[in-house]
Amino acid sequence: MFWMSKARELDLPSSDPIGIGIYKNVHVLDFGNRWRLVEYLRENDIQAVLKEFMERSRETTAACIFSKAPTDVRVDEIIYAFLFPGIDRVFDMGDCLDYLKWLGSSCGYNLRMHHDQGIMHGTVLEPPFNLSNSHLANHLSGESKTWMTDYHMAGGIEDERMKKEEIFYLCHLMNPLPSAMRIALERLGKGIQPMYPWIIDQPTSNGIQGLVFGDYPISFLTKHEKLTEALIKGLEHGYFKSGILEIESRLKREFFSTLVKLKEKMWELYDLPKAMQRGAEYVPKIVASTRVPKDKISGIVEFLGGKRHGKA
Repeated sequence: MFWMSKARELDLPSSDPIGIGIYKNVHVLDFGNRWRLVEYLRENDIQAVLKEFMERSRETTAACIFSKAPTDVRVDEIIYAFLFPGIDRVFDMGDCLDYLKWLGSSCGYNLRMHHDQGIMHGTVLEPPFNLSNSHLANHLSGESKTWMTDYHMAGGIEDERMKKEEIFYLCHLMNPLPSAMRIALERLGKGIQPMYPWIIDQPTSNGIQGLVFGDYPISFLTKHEKLTEALIKGLEHGYFKSGILEIESRLKREFFSTLVKLKEKMWELYDLPKAMQRGAEYVPKIVASTRVPKDKISGIVEFLGGKRHGKA
């Protein structure tokens, strides 16, 4: 609540806290960090978890912060739409690159503004890995602007080196476009040692390389990696040059409204749960490995009104 209010006082692009709810008689299980929680949930079914709550949970009081924002669309949600097999039949690819550069630069600029005011979005070192709240799912997107949200890990800047960690994480965490980690490492990885527990815990035949670079068909990478690079270039520009790459307002409006609809249609096309979140690791692999009939792709393109022509 403090850091949300602080961001608003400084007129930073962020969500606005408007209230708080207090809930009594809440029962919780304690874990040392998020990774231990993830491991626990992987190893236990729902019945075992419920039994654990019955036997050793402790009672506490919890709080929920309510906030107001101009939009509830997360940036990662609209980026999913760029994975659509017929995206080049919906938009001119040059316009796609321009839009992603603008979108990335807006998010990168938001983070830079917070850092310039001494506010970290939330990155902490918990050996042997880092935890970060700086990712695309914690940026909101509207027709012409983006905002930062979710300040539950925010804090002051205690180590200047962690600022570069945050822009590095923003480039690839919750980024559903393929090869985001590889491109982020190539462009921003100097001096950064990303440590992720699943690399240690789940080695592949290629070790770290297989997990960092991803296993996708070459045709899928050829088509989509240029989109990934455009987004990351935009993020770099917004953060390191403290500026937003502008495009026509018409193009911003058209992309935003169409991408929101397209993402919904994609979820139907691939039979994904409507409320699914945090699917950046899975959705690209589903799209890359699933053959979709051409008539279904054509049907979605027609639903969206056909291809948008013209350069920004």
